[in-house]
Amino acid sequence: ECGYWPRGLFYPGLRAFPDNNNTNNHSNNNTNNTNNNINNININNINAAGALPFTGPDAYPGLPELLRARSEAIRQEVRDGNPESFEQVRASNVGWGMQVVRQCGQPTADHAKHLASLPSTMSLLQELDSSGWLAPESAKLLRQSPGTGLNPHCDCLNMVLCCHLGLIIPSASSEDLPWIECGGVRRHWAEGEAMVFDQSFVHSTFNPTSEDRVVLAIDLWHHDLSMEERAALSTFFDFIDSWNLAHCKLKGVHHPEGLSVFRNYAHSVS
Repeated sequence: ECGYWPRGLFYPGLRAFPDNNNTNNHSNNNTNNTNNNINNININNINAAGALPFTGPDAYPGLPELLRARSEAIRQEVRDGNPESFEQVRASNVGWGMQVVRQCGQPTADHAKHLASLPSTMSLLQELDSSGWLAPESAKLLRQSPGTGLNPHCDCLNMVLCCHLGLIIPSASSEDLPWIECGGVRRHWAEGEAMVFDQSFVHSTFNPTSEDRVVLAIDLWHHDLSMEERAALSTFFDFIDSWNLAHCKLKGVHHPEGLSVFRNYAHSVS
């Protein structure tokens, strides 16, 4: 088991998922060998080279410049917004909040409210969608309160990379900046700058400062996927959503219940 899925969904040709029995994999280089604590991950997949925990945002031509140009307007929207709009994610992660503006590739129930209160944010997402970069997953504002973080975990989709745009990043000494660690590599956010990472690597975060840290998180298609592959995967995601809604009243490929029902049915007729 891994992350939110009973098993991971991995696209052939991007990379194999780390095997706990292989001491040379990326995640076993993680601090304190956290890979061994993530539900005993062991998923087979076609091997591929070249996958990295972090990818330079310039792998998406023009993306760093676009996000940098829009960051100030989006930052101001966050500062002007209602702090209560950030919902606490889990009781086990007190201090970690999010405001979801796109889910499973679709607008949320609060779409009209977001258009009014977050016009620059929503305009950016529309532009990214038109470019073919935006994956049918999520986009959300993430707030991490002082002294809080996310424990090591992984989100088992290697065809989707996560892009963080730094919006409100506390300034402190270099030893005390908010950080994210992915695949054993630690990075810091910067206001107005993009960071792209592969969530199928074990990753964690922490904010050691006395101020909130806020980023805009956007799920992008892996830059190595062709437009045809992205279209095919979008169709598959839509199929899983339809199956979940019909059989479990759930939506989104991250829901294990719907996917388990689908697998059981597939096995019964195969």
